[in-house]
Amino acid sequence: MHHESGEEVDDEDALNGEAWRALAGEHSPGAWYGPYTYDLPPGHAYRAYFRLRTNNVTTTTEVAMLDVVDNAGERILGLRRLRGTDFRAADTYQEFPVDFNYTDAGTAGLEFRTAFRATADLYLDRVLIVGYPISMATSAQWRLTSGEGLKVVTVNFTDGARNVSAGLTRMVTLSDTSPPSGWRDFAPEWWIGGNAPACTVRVFDEISGLNVDSARYRLSTDGGLSWSNWAVAACTGISGTTEIQTITASAVPFGQPRETDNRIEFRIADMKGHTSSMSYSVRSKILHLPLILNWTLANLVLWDKRLKKPVP
Repeated sequence: MHHESGEEVDDEDALNGEAWRALAGEHSPGAWYGPYTYDLPPGHAYRAYFRLRTNNVTTTTEVAMLDVVDNAGERILGLRRLRGTDFRAADTYQEFPVDFNYTDAGTAGLEFRTAFRATADLYLDRVLIVGYPISMATSAQWRLTSGEGLKVVTVNFTDGARNVSAGLTRMVTLSDTSPPSGWRDFAPEWWIGGNAPACTVRVFDEISGLNVDSARYRLSTDGGLSWSNWAVAACTGISGTTEIQTITASAVPFGQPRETDNRIEFRIADMKGHTSSMSYSVRSKILHLPLILNWTLANLVLWDKRLKKPVP
């Protein structure tokens, strides 16, 4: 939103820890307006809840005017005037509804405006838009946002007098349908032979978490044409962790070093049983010993520095 007066402040009672504040006697009267949005589908009625608090709940003078407008303020869709006595308690947030009928999209986008009158301190936390008319019921259904994982759901209850309760927040996990992902940091990429190497890789599952006991590996010494049976691998962390973990295959019995013949594949499941795997080539560094030539005197040619020519 845009602001003609006031300031942004940290506020532990605000839902996201921040609010817009204007103080009587310090800030001049002005409007907090915007955001000029077209996100709401037209042709429906809505209710806008302005979450506000003030320090003066005894004054009968107007401390704020709330309205919903379109066409840069030329079309007023809903309006409400607030006095200090409209607040139930001082310095306590309260939701104030403004109903509006959004018949068409207009020309400049919707604005949800708060006019600060400078007669009392005023804090604005948020403006929440809901469908209208609201049917009174003991239960309701709605669709979570798209994408799996952890969702934060906040529920507010209203009564017939349009009073709004404090928010009730709960966590909901949308069912895990994806396997572990984010395979990275495989090592070693090169092997020069000798002792069987330990191979490691990192992976995570951000929803249900890894089943660390399911970690396995298998190897191929012919470039992936054939594979060994799956063998147990070690995985750090505990089952259910959503942090990235390291899988280790100890003493992998690769064949003799060849350029790309040695390969290893890792496999692990999440707590829902979805399995993911990834294979890697372990390239070989073949060492070549220095070539020593045995020369006879017959092969030697001397160079005469004075004559500047070879001498037999």
